[in-house]
Amino acid sequence: MIFDYSPITERPPIQWPGGAKVAVYVGLNVEHFHLDKPSTSIWSGTADLVPDALNYGWRDYGVRVGFWRMMASLDRHGVRASVLLNSEVVRHYPQSIKAGLERDWAWLAHGSTNSVLHTGLKGRQESGHRFCQASPARCVRRGVKLPRLCGQVGVCGYAAA
Repeated sequence: MIFDYSPITERPPIQWPGGAKVAVYVGLNVEHFHLDKPSTSIWSGTADLVPDALNYGWRDYGVRVGFWRMMASLDRHGVRASVLLNSEVVRHYPQSIKAGLERDWAWLAHGSTNSVLHTGLKGRQESGHRFCQASPARCVRRGVKLPRLCGQVGVCGYAAA
């Protein structure tokens, strides 16, 4: 076991900084979808089309517009985000990585792309969609994509989309 079992009834009360009564976690999904693969659909009527312009459009809007509006809102309120990041974002949307690094956001592995789900993948096929194939420390030493390209450490791991 990684840590000892500790039921909440046996723990001391949490003391938040500044005596705050509430803590908020902001998890911002920053994902990449392939234009030529079906994915989550808001309307299944176009899901079999390649490309599926309707369903791809709302996902593409997120990285082109929604991301930047969310960032402006977080900035306005002084909130630091934790980013659940597809590794392909590093290559496809480098401006988003740069903006997050400037804000000292936390980075969490969220697979390589949301266009390829891990269910049903086998062996080598699965390993191609992992952030790394080793422990986080070994992953960083090997120069895996995300730490190398965005200068962060500790974001490796097996993380399904």
